[in-house]
Amino acid sequence: MTLNARRVIIALLMLSALVLSTAAQDGVKVSGSGVAGLAFQAVVTDETFEYDFSGTQNGLVAFCGNTTDIALSNRPMTVTEEANCSAAGITFSEILLGYDGYALIASPDVDFASCLSTANLDATIAPSLAGTEVKWNSLDTSYPDLSVVFVYQGINSRPGALLDRVVRGEGFRTDAVTAADGDAVIAAVSAGSGMIGLVSLSDGLGAEGVNLLELTNPTLGTCAAATAENALNRQYQGGDRLFAYVNTAALGKAGVLEAISALTSADGQSAILAAGFVPLTEALREQAAAVAAEATVGRVFSNDVITYQVTGDTTGTLRVGGASAGVNYLKSALATVISRYSTITLEESYLGAPAAVREFCNGNRELIAVTGLLSEEQQANCDANGIESYSANLGSLAAVLVGNAADDYLACVSTGLIEDVFATSSEPFATWKAYNAEFPELPVYLFVPSKGDTLVDLLMVEAAGVSTPVREDVQSNVDASYRANAVANTPGALALMTWSQAQDALSEQAGIQLVSVQADGGDCVAPSIDTIVDGTYPLSEPVSLLVNAQSLETDMVQATLYTLFGDDNYRQIESAGFVGIAFGDLVNIRASLVGAFRAADAAQAERFAVEVAATQTALAPTAEGGADVTPEPTVEGAAEATATPSQ
Repeated sequence: MTLNARRVIIALLMLSALVLSTAAQDGVKVSGSGVAGLAFQAVVTDETFEYDFSGTQNGLVAFCGNTTDIALSNRPMTVTEEANCSAAGITFSEILLGYDGYALIASPDVDFASCLSTANLDATIAPSLAGTEVKWNSLDTSYPDLSVVFVYQGINSRPGALLDRVVRGEGFRTDAVTAADGDAVIAAVSAGSGMIGLVSLSDGLGAEGVNLLELTNPTLGTCAAATAENALNRQYQGGDRLFAYVNTAALGKAGVLEAISALTSADGQSAILAAGFVPLTEALREQAAAVAAEATVGRVFSNDVITYQVTGDTTGTLRVGGASAGVNYLKSALATVISRYSTITLEESYLGAPAAVREFCNGNRELIAVTGLLSEEQQANCDANGIESYSANLGSLAAVLVGNAADDYLACVSTGLIEDVFATSSEPFATWKAYNAEFPELPVYLFVPSKGDTLVDLLMVEAAGVSTPVREDVQSNVDASYRANAVANTPGALALMTWSQAQDALSEQAGIQLVSVQADGGDCVAPSIDTIVDGTYPLSEPVSLLVNAQSLETDMVQATLYTLFGDDNYRQIESAGFVGIAFGDLVNIRASLVGAFRAADAAQAERFAVEVAATQTALAPTAEGGADVTPEPTVEGAAEATATPSQ
C-alpha cells in the first residue's frame, strides 16, 4: 500500500470518527456565567441548545474537559485555564459579546464632583456607615455641606453585585434608599439633592437629568469617563467584559456558526443592548465578526491576561538613541526601566535620526526612536551589516498651532509661511503685514514650550524640511495653559502645543482656535486624531521604536521593552504627545512583544544546538582513533577581514 493510499484511509477513518462523535452528541452544550448567558440568550434562540449556568469557573472547567461546546464567561480565560485546554487538545475561538457594567449618577446639584475613587465610595456607602450622616465636604473641603444619599436597586441586582466587589465590607449601608429598577433610581436621583445613584452602565449612558460620574483608574492615576469605549478598553473599571469561548471542534455542529455570527452582527448587538448590557463599539463588533467568520483560534480580546516574567540576568548596557521626536518619551520611560531593573546601565546618544540610524545599522545601538520608515540607503546599510530590526509603534506626534479666535487670517497657514515666520533670520519681520500684504498690521507673537523642545524641532522639520533654529524673540513657557491664555489675550499670536495640550486648552480657555495647515498648495487640513494618524495633517510624523532583532534574545532588552509598554507607562506615552495608541492597544503590543521574545529565544536555542552538534562532530574520533581536529589556517589561507560598511 502506497503512502498516499494510507493517508486517504487514515483521513476517512478520522472523518468517520468525527461524524460518529458529532452524531452521538445531543445538541449544543453551553455552560458558564449566568450573566453572560442573559446576553447570549438575548440573541441565540435555538431550542436545541442546552444550558448549564453554574458559573464562569465551572463552565471553563467543563469546556477544557471537553464536556461542553461553548463556555460563557464574565472575565477572560486565565493563563492556567488556557494551559488546561491546550493540554486536553482543546482549541477555541474567543468572542467578545459586550460589557456588563455599572454607572454612578448624581443629582443635578452635585456639579462640584465629577469623579469618584474607591476611597470615596468606602467613605460614603460602606456597610459600616449605616446610621451615620455623611456630608459631601467630608470627601473634599471645597465641596458644600450637603448630605450624601445613596439610591440603588438592591444588592441582588447586577449593578449591586458588581459594585459590592469594590466597596469595603459585605453589601452597602443598610439605610440606603432602594428603588424598583434603573428607571426608578434615575427618577429619584434627578429629582433629589446630593444623591448618588447606582444603575447599570447601559442605563447610565442613556440617563437624562443626572450627572454621569467618572471613576478613577488606579493604574493610570486618572479619571475615566463612563463610556462604552473606555469600558471595553479597560480604562473605565466599572464592570466586566463578557466572553463566549467556542470549541473549534464544535463549529461543525448545527447552529453553532449561526449563533456566533448572530452574536457579532449589528442586530445581535442591538439585542444585547436591549437586554441591559453595553454592546461593542463598531470597530470591536467588526473585529469580533471577523473572528467568528474566520474561526480565528486563540486569544484576540483578552491579551491583557498574558504576562511575561523576565527570569534571567538583566545586567548589561543598553545603548539607546534616536530622533528628537522620541527623546522626551525615551528619557522619562527609560527612567522607569532603570528604577525597576537597577542592573541595566544606559548609554544614551540623541544626535538626531540620521546619526541614530547609522549607529543602529552598524550594530552600535540596541534601541532607537525613528520617524517614518528607513530610507533605501539606510536599509541597505543595515542589510550589509546583517542587522535585522523589530519595530514597535508609539503612535504619531503632531505640532499643533493654536491662534486667537478673532484672527481669521490665521485660521489656515501654509508650511511656507510657518517656515518664514518661525525660522531664525538676521531681521525677522515684526508684523504679519510684512509677511502678507493682506494681513493686518499686528505684531507677531510666537509662544513655544522652549526653543530646544521636540515640538519645535518637529515643527521646523515638517515645515522647512530640515531642523532649523527658531527666531530669537519667540516666547518660551513650558506651561501649556499659560501659552493658551497668552494667545487668547493677544491678537496676532500663535502658540505651539501637542494635540492633547491643545484639546485641554480648548476645553478650558475661551477665545482660541486650532490652526489648519496647508502643504505644497494643497487643501487646508485641520489637526485631528484621524488626520494626525493618517499623516494628512502636514505637521505630524509617525514614531516607532526600532530594536535590533538579535538583541531580543537578551533579558535586558526583553525587560526594557515589556516595561516600556506596560499599563502603568501609558501616562508617559500620552504626556510625550503621541496620538493613535489607546490604552487598550497596549495589551496587543505586549502580546506581539512576547511572541517576538519567544521566537528570538527559540532561534537562540536552535543556534546553540547547531553549535553543540558541530563541536561534537569536530571532536568525534577518526577511524584511526584520534580527534578530527581542523588545522589552523596558514598565512596564505587566512581569510581577509571584511570591513563593516557604514553610511
